[in-house]
Amino acid sequence: MKSLFTICLLSIANLAWSQVMPVSWSIDSVETDGVTSLVITADIDDTWKIYSRQTEEGGPIPMEIFFDTDATLVDEYVEVQAPKTYHSDLFDMNVSTFVDKAVFHQVVGEYTSGTKVQAIVTFMTCNGKQCLPPTDVELEITL
Repeated sequence: MKSLFTICLLSIANLAWSQVMPVSWSIDSVETDGVTSLVITADIDDTWKIYSRQTEEGGPIPMEIFFDTDATLVDEYVEVQAPKTYHSDLFDMNVSTFVDKAVFHQVVGEYTSGTKVQAIVTFMTCNGKQCLPPTDVELEITL
């Protein structure tokens, strides 16, 4: 009976945890004037934020994207809109965050049709009351 209770409790905790994830991610490719770009988008729930990759050491875990592909990537990915920078009482330092939505572009150089791109996004999200542990999300697209 005790083990059944434990299993039920863990199942409920796991379901609650999966319902809490306030950031959803997507990947797409767009072609503009013959240039292909990967577009990675974070849709962020109200009151939540993710941290820019331009985050100082000793603060929150910065958002980072790692790519695995045979395609040639041009330069590094860019944050399309500027993050909001402010002093965080939680971390006692200036932080840069995105709210509502964050979009990142990665220009793709040479590739052959059918090339797969895997992107692993590492990020931390907070809402002023709590922070969720750093999370990795895997995204994949075929060019």
